[in-house]
Amino acid sequence: MANFGITSRVALELLKSLPSLVHFDVDIDYVAKEGEEELLLAGAAEPTELPFLQSLSLKGLAVSPGFASSLTLPSLQSVSFTAVRLLSREQQEAGLLQCLSRFGYHITTFELDMARFSEAFIAACAQSLTHVTTLKIGDSRAFDLDRKLLLDDGFGMLLGRIPDVDLTTLKSFIRHLTPQSHEQAPSSSRTTQYAFSAPNLQELILWWHNADHGLGLHMMDFISGRFASGRGGHGSPRLKRVVLRFPNQCLSGSFLDIKPELTRLGVDFGILNLEVKGLTPATLLPARRGFDLEPNPFMQ
Repeated sequence: MANFGITSRVALELLKSLPSLVHFDVDIDYVAKEGEEELLLAGAAEPTELPFLQSLSLKGLAVSPGFASSLTLPSLQSVSFTAVRLLSREQQEAGLLQCLSRFGYHITTFELDMARFSEAFIAACAQSLTHVTTLKIGDSRAFDLDRKLLLDDGFGMLLGRIPDVDLTTLKSFIRHLTPQSHEQAPSSSRTTQYAFSAPNLQELILWWHNADHGLGLHMMDFISGRFASGRGGHGSPRLKRVVLRFPNQCLSGSFLDIKPELTRLGVDFGILNLEVKGLTPATLLPARRGFDLEPNPFMQ
């Protein structure tokens, strides 16, 4: 739903008026007057049940605290927060975490665009992904750039406006998803235990404008750690698919050619499907979010 003047309050009223809704996609693009939303959201005596809603996609200014507690969504499977803009970080982080707390036991798919999130939020968010099997993180806007902009001599400057803190946030999120191993030595044999967030994760899709060496190292740690954590008797599913998309990254000879090193670390690509995609050599044009780039021949 493309719109103007939509606040958390308006989005909530829209949801409540559509009891048979299955999918809800809205852009929250307006901040209400101070105290207005909190008063309304806190005033609901009973949460509204939407028994058929399966996916909730919220773009823009995120949601206010009280939004999630005003709803009961027993069929919800997917939650998406994209094109995130933070004007009141503490309040908006609280609203996002409340959605995860209230709906986290239902959802299996979660999507989050990076913003200037606090470290405390990143840790709490990662820990809330208890039942998530598919996670999409990064910046979905990397695939929404108008191709005409590429003809502009100032396009490199446009890309340069992406705040470094967002990439730092992305790396921090990946660190919280990377298993940390420690060995235990019972009387009979030594075993390795793993502690990590999102224990049921099977698929990670990450998109970013381009990668640096640090992000490549973080991804290697994540993939090798997750693959190793799938072994043993604790029952956590092994990671099955990782998709890395960098629409402004030329992958030929890149540090993102990580398959050889991951193979050395014990990752079996007969089990794990790894896709790393970037600029096509023929056009040097980034793909839109439809993920229509040709695969890098070095990664097959």
